[in-house]
Amino acid sequence: NAKVTDDNKNNDAGITMDAVSGDIILRAPQGKIRIHAQDIELIADGYNGKTGYVRVEGNEKVILNSKSVDIRAKETAKFFCENKLDIVGNAIMNIYGGLVDMADGATSILGSKTGPSSTEEKAKNLKV
Repeated sequence: NAKVTDDNKNNDAGITMDAVSGDIILRAPQGKIRIHAQDIELIADGYNGKTGYVRVEGNEKVILNSKSVDIRAKETAKFFCENKLDIVGNAIMNIYGGLVDMADGATSILGSKTGPSSTEEKAKNLKV
């Protein structure tokens, strides 16, 4: 069902699409899909711990470009890279943690200079 209005008030929807069941698929095999607005919200309202995901995937790059980027997680945040991971703060880079535990590639073979840690044990078994 689609509903188009031309007399909407502030924050009212000008176009409403409602898929009562099933997916909504937008395709442009020979072009781009552009969403241009004052603000854009992507919301996944899941349930049961198995739904509620927002997935962004690109076979070449995913580019985030903004004055500020905030990434917040209530439980866990992870970055995985199969090759090289660069974290660059051209002016200042702050790293904070209640407890900071680190291990590098040599740690997984030689062990930590300061003794074994949980991060060291995880690094020995880490698979992406």
